[in-house]
Amino acid sequence: MTPEDSLAAVRAAARKHHLDSTGAQLLQPGRNHTWRLPGSKVIAKARSGATFTETYRETQAARYMMSHGIPAARPVGQERYPFRHDTGHETVYVLFTEDLGPSTIPATPHQVALLLRRLHALPVPIGPRLRLPAIDPFSRLFLGIDGLFPAGSARDRQRLHRLLHAAREAWQAAAWPGPMAPLHGDVGQGNCIVTADGVAHLIDFERMSVGPVLGDLAAYGWRRDALGADPAEFEEFAAAYGLDVTGHADGRTYREALTPAFAVSAWLAAASYARDEPHWQHEADLRLTTLLTDPLPGSPWHWNLGNAAVMKAAG
Repeated sequence: MTPEDSLAAVRAAARKHHLDSTGAQLLQPGRNHTWRLPGSKVIAKARSGATFTETYRETQAARYMMSHGIPAARPVGQERYPFRHDTGHETVYVLFTEDLGPSTIPATPHQVALLLRRLHALPVPIGPRLRLPAIDPFSRLFLGIDGLFPAGSARDRQRLHRLLHAAREAWQAAAWPGPMAPLHGDVGQGNCIVTADGVAHLIDFERMSVGPVLGDLAAYGWRRDALGADPAEFEEFAAAYGLDVTGHADGRTYREALTPAFAVSAWLAAASYARDEPHWQHEADLRLTTLLTDPLPGSPWHWNLGNAAVMKAAG
Protein backbone atom coordinates (compact mmCIF):
# COMPACT_ATOMS: atom_id res chain seq x y z
CA MET A 1 0.00 0.00 0.00
CA THR A 2 1.39 3.37 -1.03
CA PRO A 3 0.71 6.60 0.87
CA GLU A 4 -1.34 7.69 -2.14
CA ASP A 5 -3.51 4.57 -1.88
CA SER A 6 -4.06 4.95 1.84
CA LEU A 7 -4.80 8.67 1.58
CA ALA A 8 -7.41 7.99 -1.08
CA ALA A 9 -9.01 5.42 1.22
CA VAL A 10 -8.91 7.81 4.17
CA ARG A 11 -10.49 10.63 2.18
CA ALA A 12 -13.26 8.36 0.92
CA ALA A 13 -13.94 7.15 4.46
CA ALA A 14 -13.88 10.71 5.80
CA ARG A 15 -16.54 11.75 3.29
CA LYS A 16 -18.71 8.83 4.38
CA HIS A 17 -18.31 9.81 8.03
CA HIS A 18 -18.71 13.55 7.35
CA LEU A 19 -15.18 14.28 8.53
CA ASP A 20 -12.77 16.90 7.17
CA SER A 21 -9.66 15.30 5.62
CA THR A 22 -8.07 18.60 4.54
CA GLY A 23 -4.38 18.77 5.42
CA ALA A 24 -4.10 15.08 6.31
CA GLN A 25 -0.68 14.30 7.80
CA LEU A 26 0.98 10.87 7.49
CA LEU A 27 2.17 9.91 10.96
CA GLN A 28 3.33 6.35 10.32
CA PRO A 29 4.03 4.41 7.12
CA GLY A 30 4.49 0.65 6.80
CA ARG A 31 1.93 -2.12 6.30
CA ASN A 32 -0.68 0.08 7.96
CA HIS A 33 -0.74 3.84 7.53
CA THR A 34 -1.79 6.26 10.25
CA TRP A 35 -3.00 9.75 9.36
CA ARG A 36 -3.88 12.79 11.45
CA LEU A 37 -6.88 14.79 10.21
CA PRO A 38 -6.38 18.14 11.97
CA GLY A 39 -9.64 19.58 10.65
CA SER A 40 -11.66 16.90 12.43
CA LYS A 41 -9.31 16.22 15.34
CA VAL A 42 -9.27 12.51 14.57
CA ILE A 43 -6.72 9.85 13.69
CA ALA A 44 -7.36 7.64 10.67
CA LYS A 45 -5.81 4.19 10.35
CA ALA A 46 -5.73 2.53 6.94
CA ARG A 47 -5.15 -1.24 7.13
CA SER A 48 -4.10 -3.33 4.14
CA GLY A 49 -3.97 -7.11 4.15
CA ALA A 50 -6.54 -7.25 6.94
CA THR A 51 -10.02 -8.70 6.98
CA PHE A 52 -13.20 -6.91 8.00
CA THR A 53 -13.38 -9.07 11.15
CA GLU A 54 -9.84 -8.16 12.20
CA THR A 55 -10.43 -4.45 11.71
CA TYR A 56 -13.81 -4.48 13.43
CA ARG A 57 -12.27 -6.38 16.36
CA GLU A 58 -9.80 -3.52 16.87
CA THR A 59 -12.65 -1.03 17.27
CA GLN A 60 -14.57 -3.33 19.59
CA ALA A 61 -11.47 -3.94 21.71
CA ALA A 62 -11.17 -0.20 22.36
CA ARG A 63 -14.82 -0.06 23.40
CA TYR A 64 -14.36 -3.09 25.64
CA MET A 65 -11.49 -1.50 27.54
CA MET A 66 -13.26 1.83 27.87
CA SER A 67 -16.33 0.05 29.24
CA HIS A 68 -14.09 -1.27 32.03
CA GLY A 69 -12.60 2.13 32.79
CA ILE A 70 -9.27 1.71 30.98
CA PRO A 71 -8.34 4.90 29.09
CA ALA A 72 -8.14 4.23 25.35
CA ALA A 73 -8.51 6.14 22.10
CA ARG A 74 -12.26 6.41 21.53
CA PRO A 75 -13.58 5.14 18.17
CA VAL A 76 -15.06 7.96 16.06
CA GLY A 77 -17.53 7.99 13.17
CA GLN A 78 -21.20 7.79 12.37
CA GLU A 79 -20.94 4.28 10.96
CA ARG A 80 -20.66 1.32 13.30
CA TYR A 81 -18.31 -0.66 11.06
CA PRO A 82 -14.92 0.02 9.42
CA PHE A 83 -15.03 1.62 5.99
CA ARG A 84 -13.96 -0.55 3.06
CA HIS A 85 -12.11 0.97 0.10
CA ASP A 86 -10.93 -0.94 -2.97
CA THR A 87 -7.83 0.58 -4.57
CA GLY A 88 -8.03 -1.61 -7.67
CA HIS A 89 -5.35 -4.02 -6.50
CA GLU A 90 -6.14 -4.46 -2.81
CA THR A 91 -8.77 -3.80 -0.16
CA VAL A 92 -8.10 -1.19 2.50
CA TYR A 93 -10.14 -0.83 5.69
CA VAL A 94 -10.23 2.54 7.46
CA LEU A 95 -11.16 3.24 11.05
CA PHE A 96 -11.16 6.49 13.00
CA THR A 97 -10.33 7.30 16.62
CA GLU A 98 -10.18 10.51 18.58
CA ASP A 99 -6.92 12.43 18.26
CA LEU A 100 -5.34 12.40 21.70
CA GLY A 101 -2.99 15.16 20.57
CA PRO A 102 0.73 15.23 19.79
CA SER A 103 2.49 13.09 22.38
CA THR A 104 4.99 15.60 23.74
CA ILE A 105 5.34 13.76 27.05
CA PRO A 106 6.21 10.07 26.66
CA ALA A 107 4.44 7.57 28.85
CA THR A 108 6.59 6.42 31.74
CA PRO A 109 7.29 2.71 32.23
CA HIS A 110 5.29 3.01 35.45
CA GLN A 111 2.23 4.31 33.57
CA VAL A 112 2.44 1.57 30.94
CA ALA A 113 2.83 -1.13 33.59
CA LEU A 114 -0.23 0.04 35.51
CA LEU A 115 -2.35 0.09 32.34
CA LEU A 116 -1.24 -3.45 31.53
CA ARG A 117 -2.05 -4.65 35.04
CA ARG A 118 -5.57 -3.30 34.63
CA LEU A 119 -5.93 -4.84 31.18
CA HIS A 120 -4.62 -8.26 32.26
CA ALA A 121 -7.04 -8.27 35.22
CA LEU A 122 -10.09 -7.97 32.95
CA PRO A 123 -12.23 -11.03 32.26
CA VAL A 124 -11.55 -12.59 28.88
CA PRO A 125 -14.38 -11.35 26.62
CA ILE A 126 -16.54 -14.16 25.28
CA GLY A 127 -19.61 -12.30 24.03
CA PRO A 128 -20.68 -11.94 20.39
CA ARG A 129 -19.34 -8.39 20.08
CA LEU A 130 -15.73 -9.24 20.88
CA ARG A 131 -14.05 -12.61 20.63
CA LEU A 132 -10.31 -12.33 20.96
CA PRO A 133 -8.17 -14.94 19.20
CA ALA A 134 -5.60 -17.02 21.04
CA ILE A 135 -2.21 -15.39 20.77
CA ASP A 136 -0.07 -16.64 17.89
CA PRO A 137 3.20 -14.68 17.76
CA PHE A 138 4.72 -16.72 14.94
CA SER A 139 2.39 -17.28 11.98
CA ARG A 140 2.42 -13.67 10.79
CA LEU A 141 6.21 -13.60 11.17
CA PHE A 142 6.67 -16.61 8.87
CA LEU A 143 4.40 -14.93 6.32
CA GLY A 144 6.29 -11.66 6.65
CA ILE A 145 9.63 -13.36 6.05
CA ASP A 146 8.36 -15.14 2.95
CA GLY A 147 6.87 -11.92 1.62
CA LEU A 148 10.08 -9.92 1.94
CA PHE A 149 12.65 -12.39 0.62
CA PRO A 150 13.12 -13.00 -3.10
CA ALA A 151 13.82 -16.52 -4.32
CA GLY A 152 17.57 -15.80 -4.43
CA SER A 153 17.71 -15.35 -0.66
CA ALA A 154 16.71 -18.90 0.25
CA ARG A 155 19.58 -19.36 2.72
CA ASP A 156 18.65 -16.25 4.72
CA ARG A 157 14.99 -17.21 4.65
CA GLN A 158 15.79 -20.70 5.91
CA ARG A 159 17.94 -19.31 8.75
CA LEU A 160 15.09 -17.09 9.91
CA HIS A 161 12.62 -19.95 9.65
CA ARG A 162 14.87 -22.13 11.83
CA LEU A 163 15.13 -19.33 14.38
CA LEU A 164 11.34 -19.00 14.58
CA HIS A 165 10.70 -22.75 14.63
CA ALA A 166 12.98 -23.07 17.66
CA ALA A 167 11.27 -20.10 19.33
CA ARG A 168 7.83 -21.59 18.71
CA GLU A 169 8.90 -24.89 20.26
CA ALA A 170 10.18 -23.03 23.32
CA TRP A 171 6.90 -21.09 23.49
CA GLN A 172 4.82 -24.26 23.36
CA ALA A 173 6.96 -25.94 26.02
CA ALA A 174 6.90 -23.00 28.46
CA ALA A 175 5.10 -23.30 31.79
CA TRP A 176 3.36 -19.93 31.77
CA PRO A 177 2.52 -18.39 35.17
CA GLY A 178 -1.07 -17.50 35.99
CA PRO A 179 -4.26 -17.78 33.92
CA MET A 180 -4.61 -16.65 30.32
CA ALA A 181 -5.58 -12.98 30.03
CA PRO A 182 -6.47 -10.29 27.47
CA LEU A 183 -3.23 -9.04 25.92
CA HIS A 184 -2.53 -5.82 24.07
CA GLY A 185 -0.01 -7.58 21.83
CA ASP A 186 2.05 -4.54 20.82
CA VAL A 187 2.68 -2.64 24.00
CA GLY A 188 5.25 0.07 24.59
CA GLN A 189 5.68 3.81 24.72
CA GLY A 190 4.61 4.19 21.09
CA ASN A 191 1.18 2.71 21.79
CA CYS A 192 0.60 4.57 25.03
CA ILE A 193 -0.30 8.24 24.64
CA VAL A 194 -0.27 10.74 27.50
CA THR A 195 -2.85 13.49 27.01
CA ALA A 196 -2.45 17.09 28.08
CA ASP A 197 -4.10 16.31 31.42
CA GLY A 198 -1.44 13.67 32.18
CA VAL A 199 -3.64 10.60 31.67
CA ALA A 200 -2.04 7.66 29.84
CA HIS A 201 -4.19 6.01 27.14
CA LEU A 202 -3.67 2.76 25.24
CA ILE A 203 -3.98 2.83 21.44
CA ASP A 204 -3.59 0.42 18.51
CA PHE A 205 -5.39 -2.85 19.29
CA GLU A 206 -4.92 -4.82 16.08
CA ARG A 207 -2.87 -7.52 17.84
CA MET A 208 -5.07 -7.83 20.91
CA SER A 209 -5.50 -11.47 21.86
CA VAL A 210 -5.71 -13.94 24.74
CA GLY A 211 -2.58 -15.50 26.15
CA PRO A 212 0.07 -15.49 28.90
CA VAL A 213 0.81 -12.07 30.39
CA LEU A 214 4.54 -12.53 29.82
CA GLY A 215 3.83 -11.99 26.13
CA ASP A 216 3.05 -8.34 26.90
CA LEU A 217 5.65 -7.85 29.61
CA ALA A 218 8.60 -8.66 27.36
CA ALA A 219 8.42 -5.31 25.56
CA TYR A 220 10.49 -3.34 28.05
CA GLY A 221 13.08 -6.06 28.48
CA TRP A 222 13.32 -6.07 24.71
CA ARG A 223 13.88 -2.29 24.58
CA ARG A 224 16.75 -2.69 27.02
CA ASP A 225 18.42 -5.68 25.38
CA ALA A 226 17.99 -5.04 21.65
CA LEU A 227 17.63 -1.27 21.50
CA GLY A 228 20.04 -0.30 24.26
CA ALA A 229 17.42 1.59 26.25
CA ASP A 230 18.23 2.68 29.79
CA PRO A 231 18.01 -0.42 32.06
CA ALA A 232 16.26 1.77 34.63
CA GLU A 233 13.21 1.80 32.32
CA PHE A 234 12.81 -1.95 32.62
CA GLU A 235 13.43 -1.93 36.35
CA GLU A 236 10.72 0.73 36.79
CA PHE A 237 8.32 -1.22 34.59
CA ALA A 238 8.89 -4.59 36.31
CA ALA A 239 8.57 -3.04 39.78
CA ALA A 240 5.31 -1.27 38.89
CA TYR A 241 3.78 -4.39 37.34
CA GLY A 242 5.11 -6.72 40.02
CA LEU A 243 6.64 -9.36 37.74
CA ASP A 244 10.02 -9.64 36.01
CA VAL A 245 9.58 -11.50 32.71
CA THR A 246 13.33 -12.03 32.35
CA GLY A 247 13.44 -14.02 35.58
CA HIS A 248 10.82 -16.61 34.64
CA ALA A 249 12.30 -20.12 34.26
CA ASP A 250 15.79 -18.70 34.83
CA GLY A 251 15.29 -16.44 31.83
CA ARG A 252 14.88 -19.25 29.30
CA THR A 253 11.34 -18.32 28.29
CA TYR A 254 12.39 -14.73 27.64
CA ARG A 255 15.60 -15.60 25.76
CA GLU A 256 14.42 -18.62 23.77
CA ALA A 257 10.75 -17.92 23.03
CA LEU A 258 10.06 -14.21 23.36
CA THR A 259 13.28 -12.54 22.19
CA PRO A 260 13.39 -14.16 18.71
CA ALA A 261 9.74 -13.29 18.08
CA PHE A 262 10.26 -9.66 19.07
CA ALA A 263 13.45 -9.50 17.01
CA VAL A 264 11.93 -10.77 13.77
CA SER A 265 8.90 -8.53 14.25
CA ALA A 266 11.13 -5.48 14.72
CA TRP A 267 13.13 -6.30 11.59
CA LEU A 268 9.96 -6.76 9.54
CA ALA A 269 8.72 -3.38 10.75
CA ALA A 270 11.96 -1.65 9.75
CA ALA A 271 11.95 -3.33 6.33
CA SER A 272 8.35 -2.26 5.82
CA TYR A 273 9.09 1.35 6.78
CA ALA A 274 12.08 1.39 4.41
CA ARG A 275 9.77 0.98 1.43
CA ASP A 276 8.34 4.45 2.03
CA GLU A 277 11.20 6.12 3.94
CA PRO A 278 14.67 5.18 2.58
CA HIS A 279 16.46 6.31 5.75
CA TRP A 280 15.07 3.15 7.40
CA GLN A 281 17.05 0.88 5.04
CA HIS A 282 20.28 1.06 7.02
CA GLU A 283 18.44 0.09 10.19
CA ALA A 284 16.61 -2.76 8.42
CA ASP A 285 19.93 -4.12 7.13
CA LEU A 286 21.50 -3.87 10.59
CA ARG A 287 18.64 -5.80 12.16
CA LEU A 288 18.76 -8.51 9.50
CA THR A 289 22.50 -8.96 9.98
CA THR A 290 21.93 -9.53 13.70
CA LEU A 291 19.17 -12.07 13.05
CA LEU A 292 21.34 -14.02 10.62
CA THR A 293 24.04 -14.45 13.26
CA ASP A 294 23.92 -18.02 14.60
CA PRO A 295 23.51 -18.13 17.53
CA LEU A 296 21.99 -14.72 18.19
CA PRO A 297 24.61 -12.41 19.74
CA GLY A 298 24.46 -11.35 23.34
CA SER A 299 22.68 -8.12 24.23
CA PRO A 300 22.56 -5.21 23.89
CA TRP A 301 22.31 -5.11 20.10
CA HIS A 302 22.05 -1.31 19.91
CA TRP A 303 19.39 -1.28 17.24
CA ASN A 304 18.02 2.19 16.67
CA LEU A 305 14.96 3.29 18.61
CA GLY A 306 13.44 4.85 15.51
CA ASN A 307 14.76 8.43 15.47
CA ALA A 308 14.63 9.55 11.84
CA ALA A 309 17.49 12.05 12.11
CA VAL A 310 19.82 9.42 13.57
CA MET A 311 18.92 6.89 10.89
CA LYS A 312 19.39 9.41 8.09
CA ALA A 313 22.87 10.19 9.41
CA ALA A 314 23.68 6.48 9.73
CA GLY A 315 22.49 5.75 6.21
